Amino acid sequence: MDYNQYTSVDFLTDESFLSYCAGNDEEHVRFWQNYTIEHPEKEQELSEAMVMYKQLSGNKRPVETELANFKQLIQNRLNVIEQPVPELSESYVSSTGQFKIYRVAALLMLMVLIGGFFVWRRSSPSNLLNAEQGTQLSKNIFRTEKAQRKKITFEDGTTVSLNADTKISLRKGYNKNTREVDLIGEAFFEVEHNPAVPFIVHTAKLDVKVLGTKFNVSAYPDERRTEASLIMGSIQASLNDKSRSHFILKPSEKITVEEDQLATAKKILAKDIPKVLVSNVHLTNRNVVVETAWVNNGLEINNETFIELQQKLEREYGVTLAFKDDEVKKYKFTATLKNEPINEVLKAMQTVNYFNYKIKGNTVQLSK
Repeated sequence: MDYNQYTSVDFLTDESFLSYCAGNDEEHVRFWQNYTIEHPEKEQELSEAMVMYKQLSGNKRPVETELANFKQLIQNRLNVIEQPVPELSESYVSSTGQFKIYRVAALLMLMVLIGGFFVWRRSSPSNLLNAEQGTQLSKNIFRTEKAQRKKITFEDGTTVSLNADTKISLRKGYNKNTREVDLIGEAFFEVEHNPAVPFIVHTAKLDVKVLGTKFNVSAYPDERRTEASLIMGSIQASLNDKSRSHFILKPSEKITVEEDQLATAKKILAKDIPKVLVSNVHLTNRNVVVETAWVNNGLEINNETFIELQQKLEREYGVTLAFKDDEVKKYKFTATLKNEPINEVLKAMQTVNYFNYKIKGNTVQLSK
């Protein structure tokens, strides 16, 4: 069966997928978990189908039960019909003269699912992936949305804290011959020690290999910098370029891979030139590690300009910053924040460098 051509509604009419959603057949569960890993391009359709399944079932009765009810209802109606309806005889009557009950039930079920889905979608202000924010998309894929954080534990005992707007995927065969994950965003790892099965974090610019340690990796696709900060243990960081250069970090060290801004050199070499720096993590006067403060719901601002803080604040609070004056972008701030709402954060920042702000919905307008 070619599931690659399936839409979210197609998946909802597939008995195997429904069984996977209900979790009542181990074979089907294993099949769809593996399919999700092997076909990341179908992630959106599968996520939509899973969300629709849960919304339509209401977490009360499984869809299979509803389908059985439809079948029984149709059978009861047919029992009082003395003659077949001519208009239906060609399409829905079998060679024995009986109605094709299952086909009718499936069509009715599909109509209910589609109708329910669009009613639910219109009533929801967020998109489908936001409907289960900060949730587990499958056994091997986890993600958070903006203004959300989540802590998860893998089967080997490794715990991972996901920062806002982050996705992590376990590669096939995790905790068998290897422990490899793909990261988009930022995460803090506490890796369970197992020398025989190394733990590797893959990002677009950097791979981080460990045996057992605590470290932070920041690899947002919309930022020029990719960082790995070591808190405890030892890690090996390797560049994802032709050089495959690698660096061994000691506790309290971090590696930063930054896109070089030399546009002329990029044109000559026809490729991006990474700038690599190994340095110490930043400590506040309270000995708080700036790079990992977010794990405890904190936000450390260390002599950063407003424009440098833009993406961090937008992810943290789920807002969009709109600068009306370029001068405001250059204002610098140093501050310690923890669980404050965005308006309180802006008031605190005003005491350092004064500016005006206006909040309209999820947009923050900034001016002199």
